[in-house]
Amino acid sequence: MLIPSVKRRGIPPRRTYQGGFLVLLKFLFFFLCFLCIFPASAPAQISEGGTAAVRADSGQAKPSFILNNFYLSSNENMLTARLAVSIDNLRYLNDILRDGARLVLECESRLYRKRTLWADALVAEHIFSSNLQYDHLQRSFIIFSASGAFISKPSLEELLQSTWGNLEMPLAEFSNLEKDETYAAIVSLELKHAEMPPWLTKNVFFWSDTLVPRQEYELEFDY
Repeated sequence: MLIPSVKRRGIPPRRTYQGGFLVLLKFLFFFLCFLCIFPASAPAQISEGGTAAVRADSGQAKPSFILNNFYLSSNENMLTARLAVSIDNLRYLNDILRDGARLVLECESRLYRKRTLWADALVAEHIFSSNLQYDHLQRSFIIFSASGAFISKPSLEELLQSTWGNLEMPLAEFSNLEKDETYAAIVSLELKHAEMPPWLTKNVFFWSDTLVPRQEYELEFDY
């Protein structure tokens, strides 16, 4: 019978690391002193002329949607949703548009037929967008529709009142609606940057293009 034997290895003599520990303490001490003398600060955005460019949105609250009215109407054979939407803090929008920002309002309308035991049935869905920018030559703000038509005004407030303040979005044709049913009209809006703003350096990898987060408005009705 072979009986395995276990050999106990001797414990090696303890090594001292006092010298290395002192070096590490000195490094941490000088590093903390360096942080106190030279505090970290946000890097300045440098323009093509070599001077620091101040962002137009610094120190200002970002805008948000204000829903003034929401109702349904008929346009020939189409059921449409009408919204009166305004944006607070227009000074913010005015500044970034004059600094070269290009914005896009993304709109989506959906019509659902309400159901009790199952998920609501989608009847129809429509998506369109509207672009907003500032023209320095004309000294006016311009809104472009998806079809290419545009409206320009020197006043941003007047322009938005005549356009986004009177939105008409298609929902569904009346032939697609069933009698004695309950429907839900949902309209969503989101204001985004159409492209990277010019005050951001081109080596920025992560940035949010959302200016006003997506907002949904719902209206139920019986047909």
